[in-house]
Amino acid sequence: MLPNVQLTKTDGNTGVVRPGADGICAIIAPAISGTQNQAAAFGKSKALVTEFGGGLLPENAAWMMQFTQRPVVCVRSAASVAAVLGTVVHSGAGTSVVTATGTPIDDYQIIFKVIAGGTVGTAGITYQYSLDGGVNYTATLALGTANTLLLKLPTGLSTGVTLNFAAGTMLAAQTESLPATAARMNNADLVAALEALRLSSQRFEHVHVVGPLDGTMFDTLAAWRLARDAEGRYYTTSGNTRARNSGETEAAFKTAIDTIFSAKADTGGLVGADVFDGSSPITGVVHVRDSMLATVTRGMSIARGVDCAQVSLGPLSGVNIKDDRGNPKWHDEAIYPGLDDSRFTVMRSFDQLPGTYVTNPLLFSSPGSDYVYWQHMRTMNRACEIAKELLTQKLSSGIRKDENNHIVEVDAQEIDDLVSSVIRSELDGQITDGGFVLSRTDDLGSNGPATLNGDVWIKSLAYAKKFNIEAKFVRTIPASAA
Repeated sequence: MLPNVQLTKTDGNTGVVRPGADGICAIIAPAISGTQNQAAAFGKSKALVTEFGGGLLPENAAWMMQFTQRPVVCVRSAASVAAVLGTVVHSGAGTSVVTATGTPIDDYQIIFKVIAGGTVGTAGITYQYSLDGGVNYTATLALGTANTLLLKLPTGLSTGVTLNFAAGTMLAAQTESLPATAARMNNADLVAALEALRLSSQRFEHVHVVGPLDGTMFDTLAAWRLARDAEGRYYTTSGNTRARNSGETEAAFKTAIDTIFSAKADTGGLVGADVFDGSSPITGVVHVRDSMLATVTRGMSIARGVDCAQVSLGPLSGVNIKDDRGNPKWHDEAIYPGLDDSRFTVMRSFDQLPGTYVTNPLLFSSPGSDYVYWQHMRTMNRACEIAKELLTQKLSSGIRKDENNHIVEVDAQEIDDLVSSVIRSELDGQITDGGFVLSRTDDLGSNGPATLNGDVWIKSLAYAKKFNIEAKFVRTIPASAA
């Protein structure tokens, strides 16, 4: 025989798992068209408009896609909570009484402004209108002899709102203003939409419900997530409180939402509070949106172990919580602290930095929980996914037993190394360390089905939330600064 050394390449010694659904969010909200309670993935805003026409679902999904550059999974829910048209507020000397009818497909701050006056029903009146409180106006248009006006979006799509002009005059500079709120889902609608996600084969890591949530809906969302945990499908979820009402103080707002949520807890859920102004990527209209949308969008664009509040990431894109003079318009935790202490995820400003930032992406966990920030559950979820996939591949494999009818060390160590190596590889830089340890003491003496126990473990990163600094004059330069 010719002396030689023969090497054989083998396969299957390292763990292979599917890529995680990192950065993919499932959004549940009403829309004006499309199949209800059916999950589908979208990657372009044009496809959203084609499928859903308009409304909260395509608008929220388009916002997220614009800033994450990732696809979204959409579920059109029913909308059993009726839309609301506010009272028309008249300003000016015209005698025509203006009313509003219809069903708004989104939330609007409508202002109708007369440019050239005249008598309703007689040609000559010209006007402009805004859907976002005066941020954007249409071109000057002629009313002609009409006594009604269907308000349309810049895309030509109907807003669902019609203004009706009673007999009389409308004079230059006269305005008619009103808020319009789209229909929302109730708890039964949410249950049906979540069931559609359960049945779907679409992959996602987070579920965002367009609010407002009430206490019952919070419980439904938390129970659904826990049920998926038990199935080995690991998600985080989010929703939002109502917006702060006009004239409502920050203290009264906090009291009201604390009353609903203070006794609630979910280690994998986040609840945003109040709202922000953001320009629609579809129409350009500035809408009031749930604050949680901004946080989820930031989270879906960064790695699982990164804090959404990391200041060096820069301000939240397209998010504004101040009025046009730079004064607070929506909740700013830096000016009105307190909601963060109540576990709500809110936004803030910094005196020395432009723009809007996340205060903290807080999980709605009970005090003392290890799950404090969203990144804690996001990284743990991925570690659990990895362990589940790799251990599934080991099901029904033969396991050697030692003299005590426990797994032999070499086999246990092989499984430990297999799972731990993939967890460490995938979450490198997002955790301090992590891995898997199989129990060495499970009784394997029976010839029946063997059950083995183990632990997925993570040592998380620390996240700097405060620096205590002492400023002083010194006689000599400190050694560390020399």
